[in-house]
Amino acid sequence: MEDNKRNTLRKLMITAPSSNTGKTLISTALIKLFKELDLEVMGAKTGPDYIDAEYLTYASGKKSENFDLFLMDEDLIRSKINKIAAKNDVLLVEGVMGYFDGSGNTFEASSFDLSKKFDIGAILLYEPKGEMFTMVPKIKGMVDFSEGQIKGVIFNKTSKKIYDMIAPQIEKYVGISALGYIPRDRRLEIHERSLGLIRPKEVEDIDERLNIITNQMKQTVDIRGVLMAATQQTSEQDKIQENPFKKYKILMANDDAFCFHYDSELYDAATFFSPLEDKEIPADTDLVVIGGGYPELFRYQLSKNESMMNSLREYHRKGGRIIAYGGGLIYLSKRIREVPMVGIFPGLSSMTKNLIHFGYQKAVIEDEWLGTQRGEFNAREYHRGIYETSSRSMLTLSKPSDETGETRHSDGYKERNAYGSYSHAHPDAISKMILQFLERKI
Repeated sequence: MEDNKRNTLRKLMITAPSSNTGKTLISTALIKLFKELDLEVMGAKTGPDYIDAEYLTYASGKKSENFDLFLMDEDLIRSKINKIAAKNDVLLVEGVMGYFDGSGNTFEASSFDLSKKFDIGAILLYEPKGEMFTMVPKIKGMVDFSEGQIKGVIFNKTSKKIYDMIAPQIEKYVGISALGYIPRDRRLEIHERSLGLIRPKEVEDIDERLNIITNQMKQTVDIRGVLMAATQQTSEQDKIQENPFKKYKILMANDDAFCFHYDSELYDAATFFSPLEDKEIPADTDLVVIGGGYPELFRYQLSKNESMMNSLREYHRKGGRIIAYGGGLIYLSKRIREVPMVGIFPGLSSMTKNLIHFGYQKAVIEDEWLGTQRGEFNAREYHRGIYETSSRSMLTLSKPSDETGETRHSDGYKERNAYGSYSHAHPDAISKMILQFLERKI
């Protein structure tokens, strides 16, 4: 046990009216700029996105959090912020979609909802699109609706001429600080693939791009003014509790094919392994976790690693515990298209061009899940994969706002002590369920 620690944490969110406005790159750049001021900085992503959080991790050198008010309750997020406050000077949160876009057609679980409940000062990133003074009432509407959470605005893909004209009007009519602008530069665009942005390690010139934007922002953005927009929190960290997963030997897949993980107690307790490169599962393993990623892109390489696939089959045959979600289910299915996979789950996997299921889901346990009989938990889906099977499903999923059952579909499959699903839950939110699964006698 450690003594309680107190520290003042500055909390800041970068948000925007919509997606595709540059939030990720500018948030990443701000982390680097704050570090240049000798500040300890931690990044976090609003909502469930894995890839955006990787950029924040890349800049800070610390595994970024995901704060998701649908997947996680307020006490869990508050506890995480308090832990961050004990070791950091700044928490920079990247918003998701538009500032007020939440679950269903509401602002619940939105960036605004998060910033309001945890008093996080927000900076609006605004990209003018064929407008001049019209920007002023649009921004004022967002500022007024934010109930004081939006403290300032940065204009992206904007010329100095336009900024010099609009900045005084923002300060006059809206009453917040115009904190600078960033000119349009095609070198700063990051390409996307099926599940969002490509990962930072795949951007060959990522450091060059970050240098370009940080140098630009030093010239045209009031960095200290941005920092001053942060709200402050003096947090007292609870006495550190022992991680309950540490007493187990947990293996978690972590390589180019399986790279989607939330920072969690399960993640912190795990030893990483690579289904692409490693040859076997140690005999004394208590739990194997295989999460999301891009197994379809690496299907031939995964299939060629027959030693690992045989080891997983043998581990499962002997009763070993497995949790697989997203890409993990695909890998443990019989085949991806024509390419043989592990086959612990007897269904067939294939990919489509269009999203199959997207967004938050209410998961109802229809039979048993991770040792839990009946009940429900919150999850999310985002995939273009199809898993075809005659096996009985363990879960029924539906949109949170759906009271009619129109969006209801099946997910979740069990083969002995292996559980696989397309839906993702936050491990910290279902930690009791996972521990129950681990503690159950085989």
